[in-house]
Amino acid sequence: MGRPKTKGHWEELVRVLTENEPRLGPLGIHSKLEQAAREAAGKVGKEDIGPIPSLRTIGRLQRQFRPLSEEERQRYRFFRWPESMEMGALPWDAGVSALELLRYRREYKFGRPLLGQVRWFFRVSTLAPDAPFHEREIAARWLFAFEAAGNPPTGGDFKRAVELWLAFTPWRSSADAKAYKAALWDKVPPFPPASVSILDFRSGGGVFHDFLVALDPFGIPEEELRGAAEHIVQSMNSEDEEGSQ
Repeated sequence: MGRPKTKGHWEELVRVLTENEPRLGPLGIHSKLEQAAREAAGKVGKEDIGPIPSLRTIGRLQRQFRPLSEEERQRYRFFRWPESMEMGALPWDAGVSALELLRYRREYKFGRPLLGQVRWFFRVSTLAPDAPFHEREIAARWLFAFEAAGNPPTGGDFKRAVELWLAFTPWRSSADAKAYKAALWDKVPPFPPASVSILDFRSGGGVFHDFLVALDPFGIPEEELRGAAEHIVQSMNSEDEEGSQ
């Protein structure tokens, strides 16, 4: 029996580490991945995390990533103000959205956002500046994850969901919410999906968590996804109770 296929979140994290820590080889990256797996343990199931890629797989992923164009690699770079603007990776008027996202991620110990995440958050926030922050953040993170994964077919339904959410602005009034609900059809789920928002909000874990929740739930039956979400919520509640004692 062969080695299980490497899950998408591990592949993406190898790319992030290769871009931001170019001196790291397969051994150094493997050590970072082990740390990420330890941090995720207890928040999601082992099946969702999947096995850490081997040194050989990490080396292959690095060889595939390094020849990519500057534009393709740049989206995996961490955002920094003002450097990201000075290098032309982001327009200066994206600064407000970018710093809003940075503050949120720092407060919840997610770490710095990637340039690809900031770009999508800026785009969504430009269209819906008054939408709830966590909904804009979820939309941006998933749109970036689909982009990074090569826009697989599974991303189409999610894009249509965000499109209708942006068009009907259901957060603004009950009338808008009613019109939005009436506009949905069978293949377009409501945004944000309840299980996704539970998984994403306050669960921590940095860039690894970003890709874990954004790329892999599409291969998980909904009942299992909801079970994982409930487990996370229970663990967060128990941590809050312990911290208040």
